[in-house]
Amino acid sequence: MSTLNATDLFAVRRGSQTYKVSYQDVLAGVVLPSVLTYMGATNPAAAAPAPAGGLKAGMTYVLTPAGTLSAGWTGIAGINATDGQLAIWEGAKWELIGNTGAIPHATEAVSGIVELATAAETTTGTDNTRAVHPAGLKVELDKKAPLASPALTGTPTAPTAAAGTNTTQLATTAFVAAADKWTRTGTTLSPKTAGDVVHAPLVPTNGALGSRNAVINGMVNINQRGVTIAAAAVGTYGPDRWKKVDAGNMTQIIEDGNFVPGATYTLSGTGVTTRQLTAPGTGNWTLPSIPIAATNIQLEQGPVATPFEHRTVGLELMMCQRYYQASPLGALVAVHTNPTVATVSFRLGVEMRASPTIAQATTAVYLIPMGPANVTDLATTTSTIDLVVCDSRGVARIRLGGFATNPAAGSIYSLYTTGKFSLDAEL
Repeated sequence: MSTLNATDLFAVRRGSQTYKVSYQDVLAGVVLPSVLTYMGATNPAAAAPAPAGGLKAGMTYVLTPAGTLSAGWTGIAGINATDGQLAIWEGAKWELIGNTGAIPHATEAVSGIVELATAAETTTGTDNTRAVHPAGLKVELDKKAPLASPALTGTPTAPTAAAGTNTTQLATTAFVAAADKWTRTGTTLSPKTAGDVVHAPLVPTNGALGSRNAVINGMVNINQRGVTIAAAAVGTYGPDRWKKVDAGNMTQIIEDGNFVPGATYTLSGTGVTTRQLTAPGTGNWTLPSIPIAATNIQLEQGPVATPFEHRTVGLELMMCQRYYQASPLGALVAVHTNPTVATVSFRLGVEMRASPTIAQATTAVYLIPMGPANVTDLATTTSTIDLVVCDSRGVARIRLGGFATNPAAGSIYSLYTTGKFSLDAEL
């Protein structure tokens, strides 16, 4: 610590006033007016101030009456001294040291006194002259979310990235909505942009995973009648299960029990406008008109069209034969009962929907004898069906008559015909 001289000065602040006080004054107890004693007073307005005891160089005095110090007292013109200010007598002149002026509060542009902000002032954050101390700063920082894995509350917002951005920045709900290309209305999914294609799921969302196609012969490749749909007459059948509506359209009648009444179905196919249909509540279901050139036609439960369900040709044929069958060549046996009548019996290959209507495609038949030995082959061109006894499940019996040449009495024949007998139970 350095040695203090009697004339060393100290800066002392009282309220908004700043004073210079000598070390000698401190020793003498003369520091501040009305706080400690002082060694007398002088009148700065007098030409020759002479306080009691005389002036002593380096001593601090209190100026009592107000007045203007002369240049000889202070060497500073224009400074007003007020009652209670301090001055130092330097032996030849006075130096005014009391009330040197209030120190301003510090701002961004002015140096001055810096005060610390309270907790409330730190939280409010509107004061620009007070300093924030570390403890107050930490309180406010602790209110913020951490940079690592923040757990945000409320409704946080973020800038929305440009369309097509593929970075690690946050994706706002606006960005996601703009990137979503589809609009869902109930159970219907449709593209927002015209021309976009909805890619359907490979697995159906309704109904069975297999045998979901309610249409029979959807490929239109089973044709027991041998008649194309274009060649068929309006109102008749061509390929199995397909009925001609007009010159350019066909339809299929779905049997009651092969669909869920009142359910939503999707009709699709090659050359077919995909659409949703509602199944009837009761009875059979006649589909809307379908172009005669359409293929891979599918009717499935649910609002979405899935890829066409392929079934084996054998299975598809059996499904068709529930509604229509043609008797196989050479498979019929004729038992002659009298010279003019022969009864033909055969078993149905597939149980039919109902007792069928049997028709004879041609009157030409060829009877191959199976006994007795003296019976020869018989060809006739005028046979006709006289009687039919047939149900949907069992044996069909057809009685032929009107032969141009009668069979031999008591003979058994295998019937061969170039034109099949047809059994029709279509809807």
